[in-house]
Amino acid sequence: LGYDNSFTIYDEDDSKSVMKQVFKTLDIDNKMLKEKTVLNAISRAKDELIGCDSFEKDARGFEEKKIADCYKEYTNVLRSNNALDFDDIIMLTVELFKRNPEVLDNYRERYRYIMVDEYQDTNTAQFEFIRLLADKYKNLFRLNPMTDIIGAYRAILYEGKVPELSTLWTSVVLGLVCMIAGFLIFGKLKKHFAEEL
Repeated sequence: LGYDNSFTIYDEDDSKSVMKQVFKTLDIDNKMLKEKTVLNAISRAKDELIGCDSFEKDARGFEEKKIADCYKEYTNVLRSNNALDFDDIIMLTVELFKRNPEVLDNYRERYRYIMVDEYQDTNTAQFEFIRLLADKYKNLFRLNPMTDIIGAYRAILYEGKVPELSTLWTSVVLGLVCMIAGFLIFGKLKKHFAEEL
């Protein structure tokens, strides 16, 4: 993917510094276009697994084309610094898995059972990462808040089919069991610590 093993992960401040450098390199006036706007657009694109080349190809209008230029330059600067931002971690891992089936299979063997908390909040990149890992053994446990009906139907949307009613009820029952077990364990621990004090 163009990075060596000693890559650096840039935090938000590092990304802002790089974007300031990009604006200077591309001679972009931050009164016309804000650095934060560009970073947010890049983040959203990466969340949808849209790389800088695809973003550039689909860019319409002056602002989108400027953002596309910034995205490409931002990516070049990160790559030349052997650095990733937070969004790259998942996006590039998905790319790695798709390009290298043997690497993917290694991780599928290592992580045969996967639990995803707050599943309803996954974006496209996170979903694809989870889907690739869980696809072989299909041992995926999705944890949604019990009140989150939308989360259950989001799973249906991604999987492209409506599960059997029993499958939905199984998820609800498993969720309840986990929640009750958590309350029981926490309650016992709380009681134990109270007795110790």
